[in-house]
Amino acid sequence: MAKRLTIAYYISSHGLGHASRAAKVMNALPKEARLIVKSLAPADFLVHLTKGRQMDLYREAWDFGAWQESNFEINWDRTFEAAMKVHEEATARLPAETAFLLRENVNVVVTDIPSTPLVAARRAQIPSVCLANFTWVEIFRRAATTPSRRAFLRALRAEYAAATLALIPGFALGLPYFRQRYEIPLIADRGKRRRAELRRELGVPLSRKVVLLYFGNWGLGEHGRKEFDHLQEEFSFVSLNEAFAASHRLDPLRWPFCDIVASVDVVLGKPGYGTMSECMANATPVVYYPRPEFAEYPALRQALAEWGGGVQITKRDLIEGRWGASLMRASQLAPPRISCTGARQAARHIVRLAKSR
Repeated sequence: MAKRLTIAYYISSHGLGHASRAAKVMNALPKEARLIVKSLAPADFLVHLTKGRQMDLYREAWDFGAWQESNFEINWDRTFEAAMKVHEEATARLPAETAFLLRENVNVVVTDIPSTPLVAARRAQIPSVCLANFTWVEIFRRAATTPSRRAFLRALRAEYAAATLALIPGFALGLPYFRQRYEIPLIADRGKRRRAELRRELGVPLSRKVVLLYFGNWGLGEHGRKEFDHLQEEFSFVSLNEAFAASHRLDPLRWPFCDIVASVDVVLGKPGYGTMSECMANATPVVYYPRPEFAEYPALRQALAEWGGGVQITKRDLIEGRWGASLMRASQLAPPRISCTGARQAARHIVRLAKSR
């Protein structure tokens, strides 16, 4: 009897974007494969996105990410303090993790984007894949202003270099330390266009312009509220959380994110991999604000400019609620759909490496 394919997937606990991307790849993996998932991402979120797929879920932290004070600010002192502590703890667990991979007969290790599990895979002589458009090396580099911080980055670079293969799903930064890399299309879902159904739920005509507000975990707080009533003369607004009291909150069990993106006229949100890739996959224009403090922002901005469906709003206009002109401009754009088959391609590479062991 052939041995069951076993894949260990380590997912960053920073935000929800990495978990969302990983879920799309896991959905493309063979149904008979055993999945071991290690992350602090919300368990119900992972289960929902993977449609209840069976997995062995371990609540473990293998990276930290950035310590954000808001959607606009990173506290670098706290970031390095926490990230270096988590890395020290992860490094101390390497012998036990190597033994775990061998004991569980893991065929391939995948990370998005923790680095230390790649070392455990190398020690266990198991192939590994890092799926990343950036890593913590790029994110932390601009603030690595002390010898200890620079030493930390050198350690991360060495760990990423242990990967057998890096899969790069668009919006990529340099990533020169990976020994072998392969570029794949965007990882995103093409949603169902449910425009009429959405507008019936809102009680507005089919011709009404509808905007999805999505600002991630942090939201906008009180920013923009003073102009919100005026904006509703031209637009209806939907959200998946309490973006604003006057926006219509959609049930995520009835409305997958990709279906919402495919059914609205414009998305107004933060420029991150998940939101931008869903907009590009569904040809939905997006109004985004600058995030120069985040290292991946220039790559996202360039991709949006080349695509032709992005409108940048200033941070001041965003905060003060002066959205109307940008939303109207975006609603008149007709960008193309971009290929979003990256999850299937990533799954094929992962399975190929797993079977090579």
